[in-house]
Amino acid sequence: MKAYVLDTNIILNDSGNIFKISQNGENKIILPETVIDEIDSKKSIKEEEIGYQAREFGRMLSESKLVGIEKKEDYVLTKFLIEGKIELEIISLNEYKSDKKGFDRSSLNDRKIIEAALFIKTNIYNEKDNEIIFLSIDVMCYIRAISMGLKAESLTYKKKDKVYEFFKVLKLETMPKEGENILFIDKDYKIENYSYKFIVGNKEEYALIVKGKIHLINVNDLNRSSIKPRNDEQVFALEGMLNKDLDIVLIDAIAGTGKTLIALSGAMRSVEKKQFDKIVYIRNSIESTDKGEDVGYLSGNEDKFMVYNFPLYDTLDFIVRRKKLKKKDTEKDIENKIEEMIGKYNIETMWVGSIRGRTITNAFVIIDEVQNFSRKSLKTVLSRLDDNSKAVCIGSNMQIDNPYVNKYTNGLSLLLDQMTVENKEVNVAAYSLKEVVRGKITEWAEKVL
Repeated sequence: MKAYVLDTNIILNDSGNIFKISQNGENKIILPETVIDEIDSKKSIKEEEIGYQAREFGRMLSESKLVGIEKKEDYVLTKFLIEGKIELEIISLNEYKSDKKGFDRSSLNDRKIIEAALFIKTNIYNEKDNEIIFLSIDVMCYIRAISMGLKAESLTYKKKDKVYEFFKVLKLETMPKEGENILFIDKDYKIENYSYKFIVGNKEEYALIVKGKIHLINVNDLNRSSIKPRNDEQVFALEGMLNKDLDIVLIDAIAGTGKTLIALSGAMRSVEKKQFDKIVYIRNSIESTDKGEDVGYLSGNEDKFMVYNFPLYDTLDFIVRRKKLKKKDTEKDIENKIEEMIGKYNIETMWVGSIRGRTITNAFVIIDEVQNFSRKSLKTVLSRLDDNSKAVCIGSNMQIDNPYVNKYTNGLSLLLDQMTVENKEVNVAAYSLKEVVRGKITEWAEKVL
């Protein structure tokens, strides 16, 4: 039997990881008491995913069966059975050597967790019968565990970055027609090829692939949006947002490419065309873990709207200054125009922590910073949308702020993987934004930092 000693981030990433790791009871789960302390400290966080996962684990533990307590001179081992088959043990040492060595507070808990894992390996379980494996998402903690003599695994270990081919350029003898099957044009077509630039002589034509059919893009029509697309990438992304046949659109973008701007522009145009009644903006604001517990829905330019949704508010401010500003307008006039725009397009904001139990109807839903969502939180949000809504998920793996996900386990990466496989439930598409439009400083920072 394998015995997995878990770091705190494994559970705060998704409490359901316990079931995956246990493999239906084939493997034992062991938690150092420091992990329990860290989880307990997070359960009061109402509006963030880590708080939810902490509470979910607490509920799981409260519903488990206590099957034994082993008390020795050096340790206490408390044994539980979850759902009648999963062995979970909590190890508590009477004394930690790490406490006496003056380690920095930021790393002390990691060292205590590893110390407990080493104690289990050395003093409790015979490795011939129980292979002890330390499991962590934190690469530094994983490396430290190895250096201290543990067998360790990381969720990032041996993972390779995938390269997605969402866009293709194809030179042809004749231009394809609207609705033509893409397989007749490109024998090497793959599911992830969502956008094409067809070139015939000196003529170019843009197209999306929707349900395996070619959908030609009318760039002149796109230019009627609040913000005109500034490059090929934005043309494809905006057209995907406006396409009524697409249920979920994913935008993988680096900083400064206009991802929030183009998403809001598409949302506003969709409301203008009466495809949806409202715009809902959802952002997992990692930095606000001590604020906004009961905010829920907000409209207008209230202080809370501005504090928690600066990307959205800045985008509205940019649109107003770009399209509706007069020379005599004051800053107060600009605020009023933003207020008018919020009312006109029925723009609402929602927090991840307040979304459970609600249903989002007939809405263009922008899910921003999707790289900061865990699998569980993203599932919670997407499962709130009814059949008359559309989801546009935007994010960048170069801007991960959530300490409990990484570039392989976050919502953006999970969605990117799904863009390469066929599914029958919904129509999806993905587009990349790599051309920086914010300015030369942003472009330089993305390149060198």
